[in-house]
Amino acid sequence: MYTQFNKSKQTLQYVHSIRKARRQNRRKGDGTYYERHHIIPKCMGGSDAKSNLVLLTADEHFRAHWLLPDMVDDKNQKYKMLCALNRMTHSNSAQKRVGTVQLYAVARRKRSEAMIGRKLTDENRAKLIAANTGRKATAETRAKMSVTRTGKKRSDETKAKISAANRGRKITAETRAKMSESQKGKKHTAETIAKMSETQKGKKPTAETRAKMSESQKGKKHTAETRAKISAARKGKKCFNL
Repeated sequence: MYTQFNKSKQTLQYVHSIRKARRQNRRKGDGTYYERHHIIPKCMGGSDAKSNLVLLTADEHFRAHWLLPDMVDDKNQKYKMLCALNRMTHSNSAQKRVGTVQLYAVARRKRSEAMIGRKLTDENRAKLIAANTGRKATAETRAKMSVTRTGKKRSDETKAKISAANRGRKITAETRAKMSESQKGKKHTAETIAKMSETQKGKKPTAETRAKMSESQKGKKHTAETRAKISAARKGKKCFNL
C-alpha cells in the first residue's frame, strides 16, 4: 500500500502513525476530535475508499502532512505535498489545528521555496482567478498583506504586466472613493514626486480628463502652503498670449 513513497525515515514514521491509529478502532463522536486523512493522497491516486482513510487527531493530521513532502522524490509531487501542508496551517470552524508557530512558519517557508522558478499554466491561473472572484479580504488579512509588501520593489517586468492588465479597466466610483480615502494625509517623497513628474512629461490630458479634473477641483481652496508651492514652481516661467 505504501509503495508510492520512498524508503526514508519519514515514511517509516508515517506508516507507524497510521497503523497505530488504525489499531485503536477510532470513531467520530467518541469524545475525541478527529479529522479524516487520506493515507495515499488523492493527488497520488488515492481514493475515498474506506481502506484508504484513517481518523487522526488534529496534531497527528498536521504531522502526517509534515512528513509527506519528504516521502516523495518527484518534484511535482513534492510541491503538491507542500501545498497541502501549507493549507494545514489554517484553522477554521470545522477544523482545529495544533502545533507550534515555528512548525507553521517552516511549513509556509518550504512551500514558498518550492514555488521559486515555478511558472503557472494558463489553466492554473484561470482556476486561481475563478476561486478568488468575489472574495473580500478581511481588514486583518489586508493589514498582513500590506506588511509583507512594505519595502518591496517591483521589477520593471512586473510593473509592465500590471500596467497591461489594467489597461482599459474602468474604476468604479466606490473604488475611487476608497483610493482617495486611503491617500488622505499621505505625503509623497521627493523621489516619488520626481518619478511621477517624469512619467507625465509629454503627456496631454484628453478633453474628457480635463473636464473631470476641473469638476473635481470645484469649490476646493488651496492651502497657503500649496499656493506658495504653485507660485514657486511658476517663477521664471514665461506666459504667452495666443
